[in-house]
Parts: sequence; C-alpha cells; structure tokens
Amino acid sequence: VYYNKDFKTIEFWDGNFWKQVDNTTRRGRGLFAGGRTPSFPNSIEFIEISSLGNGKNFGDLTVARESATNGVASHVRGLFGGGYHPGAGDDEIDYVTMASEGNAIDFGNLSAERYSPGGGSSSTRGIFGGGHPSVNIIEYVEINTLGNAVDFGDLVTARRYPFGTSSPVRVVFAGGTTSSSPYPPLNVMDFITTSSKGDATTFGVLSAAVQFATGCSNSVRGLYHLGTNSWSPTWVSLNQVDIITLASTGNATNFGELTDPRHYTGGVSNNVRGVFGGGFTGPNTTRKNTIDFVLISSQGNGQDFGDLIESRTAPGTVCDSHGGLGGF
Repeated sequence: VYYNKDFKTIEFWDGNFWKQVDNTTRRGRGLFAGGRTPSFPNSIEFIEISSLGNGKNFGDLTVARESATNGVASHVRGLFGGGYHPGAGDDEIDYVTMASEGNAIDFGNLSAERYSPGGGSSSTRGIFGGGHPSVNIIEYVEINTLGNAVDFGDLVTARRYPFGTSSPVRVVFAGGTTSSSPYPPLNVMDFITTSSKGDATTFGVLSAAVQFATGCSNSVRGLYHLGTNSWSPTWVSLNQVDIITLASTGNATNFGELTDPRHYTGGVSNNVRGVFGGGFTGPNTTRKNTIDFVLISSQGNGQDFGDLIESRTAPGTVCDSHGGLGGF
C-alpha cells in the first residue's frame, strides 16, 4: 500500500495492477447530455450505473448541442466540451457537479470550434483529442479549476469522430474518419500518458474500421461500441462491442453485442459495468432511447438496463466512477 501524491489516493498492489482504495466512495452516476431528438435539446439526464432503471432529469447545458465530448470527468465534476448546434461547431466547455442535480456552468473554451472530439481523463486532468473538422489536436484542462484548454500534443492520425477510454495512466483514442470524401472510417488506436504532455503513440487497431462509436472503461479494460462502418446515406449500424487491455498495446478483440444495432450511442461506466445509451439506426436514422449494460470483467452480450427520457443521438456523456479514476 502507498500514497500516490499525483492523484492524492491510497493505492494497493493486487498482484497485477495498482488500484485505488477510495473508489468505493464514488456514487456511480452516468450523465447523458444534449444530442438530437430530432431537435437539439440542452437537457441532461442521469442514471445510477450499479442499478437498473430509466433516466432521470439532471438539469440543462449552457448551449443546446450534440456530439459533445464523451468521458471527461473526475469523481466530483463532469465536463462537456465542444459539440454541434444547427449550422456551427461549438467551443464551449461546460461543467456540472456530479453528486447534485442542476444546470451546467461555463468552464472555459476549446482552442477552436469543433464537434465530436474524443475524450478521456484521470482524476485531475481532462483530455480532448481530434474532432470535426478532421484535426490531430490534443488539448487538456485541469478538471478542478476553470479555464481554457491548453495544448497537449498531437494524435498519430488526424481524424474526426474519435472515441476515448481511460485508465488512471492512459487515454486511448480509437476509430473515427478522415475529412476527405468518401470519408472512409478508420480502425486506428492511439494513446497518450495523461499526466504528461506529448504526442500520441500507436496502440493497435480495432476489429473493424468505424465511426460514430463510443467507449467506456474500468481501470483495466476499455470497451468500444463500434457504431457504423459506413457513411451516409448507406449507414449500416453495428451492435458489436470490442475490448482492449488499457495497460498494454495491441489489437482489440470481440467482447459481445448490444441488444440491437445502432450508432452514435453514449457510453458510461463504473468498475463493474459498461452502459451504452441512445443512438440511431441507419440508414433510416430511427432515434433510440434504449440503454444496455454489460459486465466489463466478462465477455458477453448486452442486457436491457432501461430507457432514456428522450431518444438521443450523439449525446455527450460523463460518469463519476470511470476507469481513469482507478479503483477496485
């Protein structure tokens, strides 16, 4: 057992990994914000990840938008960065206090307007990578302060619609698409070390080239719902979930399947469960309020969790007990 001065946590060695003792104090809330319903709502709803049930009202974003960042949060605050509203990208970063309900508050700004950046975090630092238009920019913020995002480094591959997962040490960005017609989806995965600054390093590849996907993780494993492997107007929604081991590098392998095919879902997690909500099916773009969950430590198919209040596509999502915070 030792005290980690960087993360201000007590940790223990379980024979394979250092894990944080204090993770059990975290509530286990997952938030889904904005999206398209088919309008652009500013509403935020929450679920309790360790139970089953429908979404409940939390509050509102400062600006209605979809495609905000997935997965930038400490156990105290959740941050929604970037996004898209009719006719324009967005550079706003909002924050909420995870343990209470209420409206989001202005945190600062990204360096430029963009939507669908990939996101990940440790307990102190939030990372934003890539986004639309197709960029290789990686930026970071200190979650417990207020202010604008600061340059971190560059992704290996510039892309829009990447999606992220986190361990206490790393953020892994996966998938996405280039900005050149015919907009081919990508299977690449890059990673950065969260506590330092610098360019990303190649991690491996997904089992398919995809976009409009999402990720969630515990401290050991990252899960990716693969979204779609095609482009409008012939979108083919997928129900496949891939898995990686965050502490190593290598290619993703198949984990299981969600209850139905869809893309542009949102993902949240605690150390036991991964939860995927919302999305839409292509090519007819039927919007969904479905929530599925899987058990991260085992491999298998999704099970019904409940329903979101609204049928959301491309919601921004955060949770207070994800893998970047460590824990059992």
